[in-house]
Amino acid sequence: MDIEAAFRDSYPHENNVKCRFDGARLWLIAENDHDPEGLNLMDEFSDNLCAFVGAFDGDLELVSVERIG
Repeated sequence: MDIEAAFRDSYPHENNVKCRFDGARLWLIAENDHDPEGLNLMDEFSDNLCAFVGAFDGDLELVSVERIG
């Protein structure tokens, strides 16, 4: 299972989840209707990183939150 699949299976409130590595950063993009600041998504992403790779020595950065619709 990968991070995208984990979000599909475990976080049904997160939609259109995409996770990609660009060679330097791991990006997570998702849509939801309950987390206007993106903090819950960032927490869920951190939990998944720990589950998949163990404790990591890095920072999570919330790049943007965009209201759609």
